[in-house]
Amino acid sequence: MKSTHSRKKTWKTPFVIALFLLMISGAFNIYAFYVNVDQAYTIDDISKGYSNTDNDLHEIIEFYNNKAFSKPEIQTMLADHGFYEIMDFSKDTIELERISLIFKNNQLEAIQKNW
Repeated sequence: MKSTHSRKKTWKTPFVIALFLLMISGAFNIYAFYVNVDQAYTIDDISKGYSNTDNDLHEIIEFYNNKAFSKPEIQTMLADHGFYEIMDFSKDTIELERISLIFKNNQLEAIQKNW
């Protein structure tokens, strides 16, 4: 029969090992949670970027299909655009979401990406 003293010592090693594994597992779970949240924010940002690019592409297609290449025609077509209130049509460059429309003599000369 084992003594009580030796039984008390035998549980300490497995307890310390189990506690260590529990701490490692907790740290891993915290890291995994951080990675998932970071990935969710990244996917949201990418999706917003694609949406902005898609909106600009839609506008360009509308300009082309309606043969609208003068600044007044494009200004009329952009009346329902989300940034219409802050667009400065007195300048030669009008910025949409991800592109800029560049005019020369009130005619569309170039389309340039912003970033």
